[in-house]
Amino acid sequence: MAKHPSEVQIQRALRNLLQRGGEDAFVIIEEPESGKFVQFGGAPGLWLDLPCAALDEEEADRAYKVFNELGVEAPCEYHASDSKAGMVRHGASFRLNLGDNVRAATSTALAILRLVYLIPEDTALSIVEN
Repeated sequence: MAKHPSEVQIQRALRNLLQRGGEDAFVIIEEPESGKFVQFGGAPGLWLDLPCAALDEEEADRAYKVFNELGVEAPCEYHASDSKAGMVRHGASFRLNLGDNVRAATSTALAILRLVYLIPEDTALSIVEN
């Protein structure tokens, strides 16, 4: 199977995330035209995060199926402080801890982009690190 054109950059970004760690560190892997994305946090390990608010109805149906196959039965609900709005927001997100396995995290992210968002395998992606 051929490598995805962004695979090396994603792996580098995820390794950097593991080294940075911390609650505020993240990596976003995005298809620039549509704005569709998956994100990772790194506290501790690589947590793949797919916010439900980013999904339309068909994508949500596919996400339930894909994450269920990965052992995630349902999205987790959370409350997050929004300092700009001065309030706490409620949300839900599919989350999966991939530990420190950069290769598994990369292939899982690419599979979610392909299977949930139906983004073609050879699509160029942008990677944001913080």
